[in-house]
Amino acid sequence: MIDSAPGVTCIATRGAAAPVHHGTARHGDRPPDSLATGRLNTSNRGTNGDMADERKLLSSGNSNPLYHVVIVLFILFSLYYVGTYFYEQSMAATRPIRISVGAVLFAFAAYVIYWAAASAYWCAVLRTATDTTVGLFQGFVHLSMVAVGKYLPGKAWGIAARSTHMKSEGVAVSRGLLATFYEQLITVHSALVFSAGLALIYAPGPAVLLIACAAAASLPATPYVQGTAFALLRRILPARTKAADLRHMPMTAYLSLLGTMIIVWLFNGLVFVGLYVAFISPDIDAGLIARLLFANTIGIVTGFFALFAPAGIGVREGVSIAIMAPAIGLEEAVLLSLLHRLWSVVGEFGVGAIALVTIFYGHRTRSARKRAE
Repeated sequence: MIDSAPGVTCIATRGAAAPVHHGTARHGDRPPDSLATGRLNTSNRGTNGDMADERKLLSSGNSNPLYHVVIVLFILFSLYYVGTYFYEQSMAATRPIRISVGAVLFAFAAYVIYWAAASAYWCAVLRTATDTTVGLFQGFVHLSMVAVGKYLPGKAWGIAARSTHMKSEGVAVSRGLLATFYEQLITVHSALVFSAGLALIYAPGPAVLLIACAAAASLPATPYVQGTAFALLRRILPARTKAADLRHMPMTAYLSLLGTMIIVWLFNGLVFVGLYVAFISPDIDAGLIARLLFANTIGIVTGFFALFAPAGIGVREGVSIAIMAPAIGLEEAVLLSLLHRLWSVVGEFGVGAIALVTIFYGHRTRSARKRAE
């Protein structure tokens, strides 16, 4: 399901809204663009004029030095904010830390798979919602920009940076908006479905069963879910959505993406579980695993809606601690939450650095190509 080769379509999603052109334009026998050029294969390359416009975008791209300065300042500010938070919260944990190297390696492996699955998910959303095909690594670069951007208040800065970067690659803003809309909608929907199933494992009961049934009922009701979300989006962003040609995704495609995102949630949560075993206690059972996965998922979703808490810092931890504390103790819950946040920050800024280097390299490649032409 996940293709690790850059430049190859990532997920075979059924029920796509329209046929996808796999890198070959309809005029001439032009071969597919490689990932190294930073180009995207899109279905709007129907004429020589379209390709000329795209080359103009690619050559102009991010040539403004101010663009790169803003990115660097943006990362430095985020690091300062997160560092201050860790300094303040580190005083709350006085428990000695143990470590299991094997569990740390398990958490690292889960984290790598999480990023691969998340990148594949974004590739599939782009292709299914907008008929745009990108390679897995380019999808990873797009996601890493969003991951770093969420550390600034408002959280939309990462999405804005990704949209600007995608525009420089030839993807219209309206298409990027539509893909982002589906990305966020399915992310939240899948989290609720996944969490309902986990709650049935660690806290079964009539109320939880009712919630799980409601979550299951939401799956065949995806057309209504999309319609409601579209109506909300039009009220929030009327000018943009008017040009975005909003369209309902076929149910099979939507459910396929939702299933992929549940896999993303699972591996993200397994990082949390690995850190618990590595630093808190090796004693764990299925009920506790389900609770930890639930705490991680609900904490992230709650932080997702805390728009002016960078990366949901504080909000996410508070929710996850409240869920974990009855089972593992308050101090252990605080320590685990802090360790996971530290892991996330180091990992996300690490992949952000990879994205920054890739963008700089892509800019140099485009500039060299422009001079050669």
